[in-house]
Amino acid sequence: MCEDIAGLSPCTAPMLKGRNKSKKSLLVLIPTLGCLLSLLLVVGASSIGCRRIRKTEASSANGSNENPWVMWSFDGRMVYESIIEATEEFDAKYCIGETIAVKKFKEAMDVEMANRKAFEREIHVLTEAQHRNIIKLYGFCSSSQHSFLVYEFLESGSLKDVLNNEERMNRRVNVVKGMAYALSYMHHECSPPIIHRDYEAHIFDFGMAKVLKPYSSN
Repeated sequence: MCEDIAGLSPCTAPMLKGRNKSKKSLLVLIPTLGCLLSLLLVVGASSIGCRRIRKTEASSANGSNENPWVMWSFDGRMVYESIIEATEEFDAKYCIGETIAVKKFKEAMDVEMANRKAFEREIHVLTEAQHRNIIKLYGFCSSSQHSFLVYEFLESGSLKDVLNNEERMNRRVNVVKGMAYALSYMHHECSPPIIHRDYEAHIFDFGMAKVLKPYSSN
């Protein structure tokens, strides 16, 4: 029995002990729950971050493998499909503004380009070539659907017409000189040097030729 009478134990003592135990339990439980919640937040944030990094690396890898459109001072990888769609596969009716020359490769060229990165590096070197006798290369496209080079367009006629015009020998000589100047620039002034690799020399006009006899010095 308890009663607020002299000689008996007060009734509030057990109640105070129960309240103290509850407070101690809360003091232990709240920090524990806080630590667990913080740990869950850290683990969740780390998991989300790792997923984003993996997605970014995967998209970067895909972008490096399929880099269809490379232009001088321009990377249009993200808008390539939009360009194809807007021009309806480069339809002639959308050709406006500056005239350019486009050299389109056969589909087999994509298979033969085993080292596309090396090819792209060569293209970037060519875009930096600055010479009056070298046609400006604006850029190139290399993909499974389209492979072509984009050049400056020259309106001076074809080389065939110039070389076949016997009345203008000086112009023919100037064409040869211009080619020699351009080759000299690529070989000696470009860094790194550029080798064209597509010039061939052929001997013709055997009207004055003489067939020598075996072991003859004449």
